[in-house]
Amino acid sequence: QKVYATDISEQMIAVAKKQNLALKNIFYYVSEAEILKFGSDIFDYILCFAVYDSLNQELALREFNRMLKRGGRILFNGKNSDYMPDDKLALEAEISARMKKHPNHFTDVNKLLSHLNEFGFSIISQRYFIYRGDGSKDKYVSDPPEYFYEFEFIIEKISSFDTDLKFSNEYSKTFLKKEPQ
Repeated sequence: QKVYATDISEQMIAVAKKQNLALKNIFYYVSEAEILKFGSDIFDYILCFAVYDSLNQELALREFNRMLKRGGRILFNGKNSDYMPDDKLALEAEISARMKKHPNHFTDVNKLLSHLNEFGFSIISQRYFIYRGDGSKDKYVSDPPEYFYEFEFIIEKISSFDTDLKFSNEYSKTFLKKEPQ
């Protein structure tokens, strides 16, 4: 099977090529995830791991939908907008990323899930990591809690993307609640 690897950074593509010299089925492309030059309805699987929070999430999900065959699946993870109010590591990371001018987006997971069919997907698998750092420990729950930092979903394409609904923001709800009005 062919694997197509993309990254916005030429340097990261160079590192990936160097680390995978023995694998001849990987084809590398420098590109933004929101605007990929692949055809429509061609992929069975898309993996978007540890980068979704850096993307314009609505545009990226629309693009993934376009490229996936019906029944194709995406595995992706990201940061929830409504994380635990006492998660100091999450708050520090959010503020630090903003100070460094790193792209950093938080997903309103409740909105995403409640409108998932309008985005052309159904949920296959879901994991929720309550605190920042729980993902690296593989410490998760399968039922959506009220507050959590990170999520990991597998979703399946059931139809075309059919909405302009926005479900992400550069500021988390947790951060905005802490800020003086």
